[in-house]
Amino acid sequence: MSRASGCLPLLGSVVGGAVGTRISLPFCMASSSCTVFSADAKFFILSTPETFHEVSPFLVQKLILSNIGEVKNVKKLRSSDLLLEISNPSQAVTLSKLTTLGSLKVNTSVHRNLNFSRGVISERGLKKHTESELVQELSIQKVCAARRIQIKSDGKLIPTQHIVLTFSTPELPKSIKAGYLNCPIKPYISNPVRCFKCQKFGHSQQACRGANAICAKCSVSGHVSSDCISDDIKCINCGGAHPAFSRSCPRFSWTANNPHVLAVRGDPLDGRYISVPGVSIGRYPSHLVGLLKGIKRRGHSLGLALRVVTVPGGDLERIGSG
Repeated sequence: MSRASGCLPLLGSVVGGAVGTRISLPFCMASSSCTVFSADAKFFILSTPETFHEVSPFLVQKLILSNIGEVKNVKKLRSSDLLLEISNPSQAVTLSKLTTLGSLKVNTSVHRNLNFSRGVISERGLKKHTESELVQELSIQKVCAARRIQIKSDGKLIPTQHIVLTFSTPELPKSIKAGYLNCPIKPYISNPVRCFKCQKFGHSQQACRGANAICAKCSVSGHVSSDCISDDIKCINCGGAHPAFSRSCPRFSWTANNPHVLAVRGDPLDGRYISVPGVSIGRYPSHLVGLLKGIKRRGHSLGLALRVVTVPGGDLERIGSG
């Protein structure tokens, strides 16, 4: 499970409620069962055994134009792979067969997050159905994966009526029809990611820009928690007498229960966060962050109902990395 904290999510955070019961959810946002070419896929990764860093962007653009056609957008990732947003479904077919781009050998894959959406349904009438049965019956509604949430109680996993559905479309539907049942869909909200290096929320260790590793137990740099010999326990996020990975951390609880809140580093509204209703951490477009960075003290609407809220834990940190 690709959870930075190495822990299971909480039931409330998955279904959009308060943090509460521990659950078992044996899959991650990048479910491998859904990384297939489909008519709804719009975002693709173009990789090469060599590197696009050394190839002229003018040449790459011409090769894409001649082999695939004019696409909506091309972006070079930190890994040197190219992220392509296609213009029409026929380009997806072309990409699925593409093995070379000029003299470069290339491999094309569906982006593991951008083409999919996840939501939770709660229906007692579906408790007897297996996950594979649900996928088979709901596939016509673009469901490509299903996982039943299980509650851990007294060391045992108990199945619940809550089911996380993965859709092969970026747009999460408001409801689905399970036979004659109309099932409303709530957005799937995962627990906040915590970095193993700096222990802050909102990004993984691979994306960390911190210079030094921070101990999760004592908040001192220079060693990891497994080597910590200090008797002083201190959380780097809230300053409390608990390790950074503690579920009792008020900063963790607040972050898990406020997935619609973004904090933008360098914003003039120092120490305060901007709430964007309907936008969840890990799901908002990267350009939204750029727009929010331009907000002045007077504020701009940006077409969104923005409001300023106070958060525990001190320094300004961006929640969610998209």
